[in-house]
Amino acid sequence: MDVRIAHRQKPRSMPRHRFSDKDKEIIRFINSKQSRIMSTVIIDISETGIGFLTSTRLAPHIGEIIKMDFAPLGSMRMACQGKVIHMESPPNNSGWGRFPGTVKVGVQFHDLPQEYRRILHDVLKKAFEASGRAVNEYSTVPVRREKGWVRQNLWSLFMTFLILSGVGYGIYRYATYDIEENDQPPQETWASSFFERTIHK
Repeated sequence: MDVRIAHRQKPRSMPRHRFSDKDKEIIRFINSKQSRIMSTVIIDISETGIGFLTSTRLAPHIGEIIKMDFAPLGSMRMACQGKVIHMESPPNNSGWGRFPGTVKVGVQFHDLPQEYRRILHDVLKKAFEASGRAVNEYSTVPVRREKGWVRQNLWSLFMTFLILSGVGYGIYRYATYDIEENDQPPQETWASSFFERTIHK
């Protein structure tokens, strides 16, 4: 079966930088099929995903979350996770098609930190500027921002506020209960009123 045709995906939403054979960009990864870290070459990369070459025997499954480590275009090294979304058989006219028994694995970044997204945006923009490829179009693509901690936990913060408010009010009522009771004038009893009436007669 042709892996490339069987797992063809919809068009990519972000521009992708393709490496040449002499670039030798290296990525390390580990998946459920192996207990040791594998090193291989990166085929292409974008802000949302990465493609690399590996053997068919050790290739991860579609939908699997794998761990990766790489330094895109000479920038800082990134350790992250990614979801395998497709695999491709090597075309005959590609530089990596001469390696038998290999596939290209397409991975979508999974929960990539905002700092890494910013770095990828900057290094890819410079790469496209150097090659003169669609610089204006790429520059208008916004970097997707992650929700802040407050926005992610807004409901929990609201419920915590309600609970603490209730507890605080209960403590306040308990602390002021005796004071409020002691501030009240003494209540007149039947016996005292009887003797008062008797004395004043």
